[in-house]
Amino acid sequence: MRQSTSGLTRIPINIVGGTNFARYPKITDEKTVNMMVTMSNDIATLVDNSGYCEQIHFPGGEPRALYVSTRVNEIISVVGNIVYVIDSNFGFRSVGRLDTFDGAVYIAENLAGQIGIVDGLSLYVYNYNLNTFARVSIPDVTPSYIAYLDTYFIITDANNAQWQISGSNNVKFDPTMIAFLQTAADNLQAVVPLNRTLWVMGKKVSELWNDNTTGYNASGVGNPVSFPFQRNNSIAINYGVLSVPTICSEFQILVWLGYNASSGPTIVYTTGGAPEELSNDGLDYILKNVIQNPEMSWATLRKENGHIIYQITFNHPNDNLSIQYDFSSRLWSNATDENQNFHIMKRTVFFNEQQYFINFDEQNPGLYLLSANLNTYNGNIIPRIRICPPIRHNDDTLIVRNIELQMEQGNPSEFKYIDMSISKDGGERFGNTLRYTMLPSGYRKGRINFWNLGLANDLRLQFQFLSPGRFVVQGATAEIIHV
Repeated sequence: MRQSTSGLTRIPINIVGGTNFARYPKITDEKTVNMMVTMSNDIATLVDNSGYCEQIHFPGGEPRALYVSTRVNEIISVVGNIVYVIDSNFGFRSVGRLDTFDGAVYIAENLAGQIGIVDGLSLYVYNYNLNTFARVSIPDVTPSYIAYLDTYFIITDANNAQWQISGSNNVKFDPTMIAFLQTAADNLQAVVPLNRTLWVMGKKVSELWNDNTTGYNASGVGNPVSFPFQRNNSIAINYGVLSVPTICSEFQILVWLGYNASSGPTIVYTTGGAPEELSNDGLDYILKNVIQNPEMSWATLRKENGHIIYQITFNHPNDNLSIQYDFSSRLWSNATDENQNFHIMKRTVFFNEQQYFINFDEQNPGLYLLSANLNTYNGNIIPRIRICPPIRHNDDTLIVRNIELQMEQGNPSEFKYIDMSISKDGGERFGNTLRYTMLPSGYRKGRINFWNLGLANDLRLQFQFLSPGRFVVQGATAEIIHV
């Protein structure tokens, strides 16, 4: 709502918001980095993303997988070729070794104390009841993905475009218990459970299979046999998977970096029905024209303080981008490390009532605690940035008399600064920085002002929030004079 008094017009500034992807800065360069929007009694507030600190430092090697077994309250982690078990006191021990040293690893567990691990080459089974670790041979199958549903291990063999199931709660594999992607000539990527349904996912299409013990064999003809899954022929899914490590299935949501044969890469999700795109046209433009190696990507799905967040990282050096979608606020934002490169989170689990993750760094692999109670990245200042939407008025020239922020002040911290910079050329460049030093502990005045910002007809405001403490931003306004 615009208010006018004595020649001045007071207009709201959308400082509480997410990243609005656009093709060109002139459209908008609205962006939120390492911050998120939270709601309380219809009051929208911009707050910090969670910080992190290292809990365990592993010997060198690529962090490849993270899985939590609630039955024994332990974490399974794969770093390099070593499989570690982490207990509730964060002691860790090696329980086995893989034949590979890099690439994605996938883990699932059955009800018989067996944890299945696949690395794109073999299936390995760690039995925590017997404390054994062994490689399991499946004739004519190269395991590339593993899942578990209705007492069966489900093995994807991407090399041969087939998937096979185990016996009930064991690791015995009958060669007749095999099925194929049937909808189109396609490359099988992964077979993923969502609720009680299997999503059989190719590169360009997906199929839904349901547990039906009176179903027919994989060819769809003949008498009923023991293969328990049957394809749902009533639904056609024209989205496949571009990057298997981006597949996340949790909280009754399946989300992934998808691929459509007619339109290319996009980010999609489903709660069981037809997939919906999370990408807008600006993000699709970035995925198709800016990201050079979209298949080199990883993702996590976590629930944090009521927010379900999907974070995807394009970790190729030419791409160097992490973005996250908040299903609660329905907003995208950017995430970085302390140097404004991609965020270090690679895989995450919920363990001992906290979120933990492994990082990307092969030289310094670790297990990290992720928490809203942490306001730094392992002791380093978090880069928190908000670029507001453009301030325009029919391309008229404006005199910007004042920018006022409504936010929390007076909380303890070593220091708290807000750096504001301005772009007057459509977001191409930001000029000199104006610094505001926030009030010390106990001084809780809730207004911050920047005065006399000059002439503009397309004004962009960038705020950087610098502190080892927290920030809570609830709004902003501008006083302008029309010339």
